[in-house]
Amino acid sequence: MEQVAARVPEEIDEAIQAYSDENDCSRSEAIRDLLERGIEYDQLQTENQRLQNEKHTIIQQREQHTELVEYIEEEKSYRKAGLFTRAKWWAFGMPDD
Repeated sequence: MEQVAARVPEEIDEAIQAYSDENDCSRSEAIRDLLERGIEYDQLQTENQRLQNEKHTIIQQREQHTELVEYIEEEKSYRKAGLFTRAKWWAFGMPDD
């Protein structure tokens, strides 16, 4: 195990001592535990951001697919319509359902 020395503000030192007292461990063990938790937190934040981006992409794809389905349904109704109805739509526009 590597030995590391660092200077910390008094507030952080007090928080480390409090953690050490609460968990009945040495200051070194408390510092190691808190550093590991910080690293895990950072990894979880990164994973959370990746999942948020993936969710956003999926929502965009769903919206695009919905628009395509609506367009195709509109085209189907246009193609099934009779000549008179198509001429009326051409002249006055298709009605909004």
